[in-house]
Amino acid sequence: MRAPWDKAWTGSTAVEIWTNGRYKISPNPYLRVFHLLVNESEIEEWKRYLRRAGISYTGKKRVGSFVDMKATSKIDFTLVSGEPVIPKDEVLMIIKNHPGLYAKAGELIE
Repeated sequence: MRAPWDKAWTGSTAVEIWTNGRYKISPNPYLRVFHLLVNESEIEEWKRYLRRAGISYTGKKRVGSFVDMKATSKIDFTLVSGEPVIPKDEVLMIIKNHPGLYAKAGELIE
């Protein structure tokens, strides 16, 4: 996504990026969800941008992919392989808080 607004990958997408693609989860084998953190003030611009690009953000799809956006007042990110991602300590907290989903993903973080 090359939108002109600030963003950071979060959730399972951040775990995937921090583990260099070695740990991925999805709701089913046919659906890919990308988790994105955006500024509250830009949420409508993001929706228009995604709609114009033909990318779903509603979560109604069962096959394909969609972007799950979370709005925040401030985006704190780190660049990992050129991608803006939430910081490592936040990713480790996601993993710790959801051991059933992420198991030992923390050991795969580089």
